Amino acid sequence: MDFFLKVLLITCLFFLTFAFAGAEPWAFSIAQGLVLVSAVLWVFSHKHWISTPLFKITFWGLSFLIGYALLQSLFPHTLLDPSPWYPSTLVRLYTLEHASYFITYLVVVFLICQLAVRTPNVRHFMLAAALCGLAVAATINMLPAGSYIGSLTGRHAGLGPFLNRNHAGVFLAMTTLLMMGYNLSGLLQQYRQGKNSSLYCRQTAGWLIVLALGISCVYTRSRGAMLSLGVGAFVYGLVMSLFLPSTKAHKFKWFLLWGVTLGLAIWLTSANVDAINEFARRTGGFSIETRKMLYRAAENLLAKNPYWGIGIGAMPVAITSYMETPLSSYVERLHNDWLELLLGMGYVGILPLVFIFGCFIWRVSRRLNRIEPYKKMVLGALVSCLSAMCVGCLVDFDFSIPAVAFLFFISLGLVASPSFDKGNLHIHSLSIFKKILIIVVMTGAMWLPLQKTRAWRLFLFGKGLRPEAKIALYEQGLSIYDGPRFALRLGNAYYNAAWRVQEETQRRAYLEQALELAQTYLKKYPKDKELSRLYMRARRALSTQM
Repeated sequence: MDFFLKVLLITCLFFLTFAFAGAEPWAFSIAQGLVLVSAVLWVFSHKHWISTPLFKITFWGLSFLIGYALLQSLFPHTLLDPSPWYPSTLVRLYTLEHASYFITYLVVVFLICQLAVRTPNVRHFMLAAALCGLAVAATINMLPAGSYIGSLTGRHAGLGPFLNRNHAGVFLAMTTLLMMGYNLSGLLQQYRQGKNSSLYCRQTAGWLIVLALGISCVYTRSRGAMLSLGVGAFVYGLVMSLFLPSTKAHKFKWFLLWGVTLGLAIWLTSANVDAINEFARRTGGFSIETRKMLYRAAENLLAKNPYWGIGIGAMPVAITSYMETPLSSYVERLHNDWLELLLGMGYVGILPLVFIFGCFIWRVSRRLNRIEPYKKMVLGALVSCLSAMCVGCLVDFDFSIPAVAFLFFISLGLVASPSFDKGNLHIHSLSIFKKILIIVVMTGAMWLPLQKTRAWRLFLFGKGLRPEAKIALYEQGLSIYDGPRFALRLGNAYYNAAWRVQEETQRRAYLEQALELAQTYLKKYPKDKELSRLYMRARRALSTQM
C-alpha cells in the first residue's frame, strides 16, 4: 500500500507540472482529489503515525497560517473602514481559499513524512522529482511555447509546462539540487560498499541529468531562476563545508574555499549585470520597474495596516489604488510571496512565523551535526532545494503555481521525515476519531477550490460564445464563486452586449445590469479601479440613452 501511495503522490507532481498553463484552479482541484485519496488510503491502512521534532515545527507553522486565515475571515471589512485592532480581511473568499491551500499542503507534508521513513525512501522521492524536472527540460527544449498543448487545444499563445519561464526555471533549479544530492550521497555509499562497474554508469548518468537540468534552468533565461540555482548551490556548499568534515581544520579549509568561491561568484555577477540582462532578454527594465512599483504600493498599503495586515490573499483588490502607474492586466500577485504574506498578515501575524522559521533552522542544524555523512549529503540537498524556492519567492509568486509549491512541500516533508531523526521519534495511535477528523478536514478544504474551478471553467468556455450565451454562463459562474474578478468579467459582458443589440430597451437593460453589478461590488471592494471604470462607463452610457 505504501508503495502505491508513493507512486500516486509522485504521479500527482507529474500531473501538476504538465497541467495546461493558466489552468491552475483545475489542476489544483485534481491534485487535492489525489491527495485526499492518498490520505484516505493511508489512514485506514495504518494504526499509528510517526512524528519528529521537525515535523512538529512544520505542523505548528502551517497550523498557525490556517488558524490566522480562518480568524481573519471571521471579520471582513473594506478599504473605507478604519484599520481594526484585530485580525481581519478585505476579501473573506480569498482568505478562506488560502486556508484551504495550507490544509492541503499540511496533509502533503504529513503523508510524505510517513512514507519516507528510511533514507532510501527519501532518495527515491528525490530521484522521481529530478526525473520530473528532466521531463520538463526536454519538453521546454523540444516543444517550445507549449506546442504539445496547442496540438490538443488549438491554442498556441502563452502555453507551456508552467505559466511562464520564471516558474519553470525555479522548478528546474530545485530538481537540479535534488539530483546533485542524490548523486553525491550515492557516490559516498557506493565507495563504502566497494567500487564496481555499475557505480561509474550510475554516476555518469546522474551527473548528465544534473548537467541537463542546470543548463535548462539557465536557458529559461529567468534571472530569478538563475539566482535561485546559484544560491541553492552555495547553500549546499555551505552546509557541506560546515557539517561534513570531521575536524575543525578541515571545516575551516572547506569554509574558506566556499567563501572565496561565493565572493568570486558575486563579483562576476555584479560585473556582468548588463550581459546577464541581455541574455535574459530583459534589457528594457520594464519588468524590474514594474516589480519595484508593486513593492512600493505594497509598502504604502502595509503602512496603513501595519499590525494585522489586510488579510491573507486580499492583495489583488487593494493594490490597484496604491499603484503609481496603471497596468494593462489585472494584478493577481505581488511578485514577492514573502512581502505579500507580510501584507496579508501584518507584523503581529508574521512574527510567530519568523520564530517558527528560526526554530526550524536551529533544529536542522542540530540534525546535520549528528547524522552520518551519507545522510548529511541528502539532507543538505533538501535544504538547498528549499533555499532555492525561498529565493525565487523574493522576486516571483511560485507558491501560487501548484507544481512548484507541491515540490516545495514534498521536500519539506522529506526534511521532516523520520530518516534524519531516529533518536527522537514519537509514535502516536491513530484512533478512528482522528482518522475521520483528517478526512473531514481535507474534504472540507476541497470545497472552495472546487467551486472556483467550476466557475473558472464556465468563464473559460464562455469567452467565444454569443453575448446571450456568454452572459448566461458568466452569471452561473458568479453564483458559484463570488469573486470580484469574475464579477468584473460579467459586468464587462453586460456592457459589451449592450452595444451589440439594436433594440433600445434591451440595450438599456444590459447597461442597468452592468451599473447595478458595479455598484454592488464597489460597496464590497471600494477603490477598485476596474470596477470604478465599469461603473463610470455604464453610468455615462445610460445618461446618453435618456
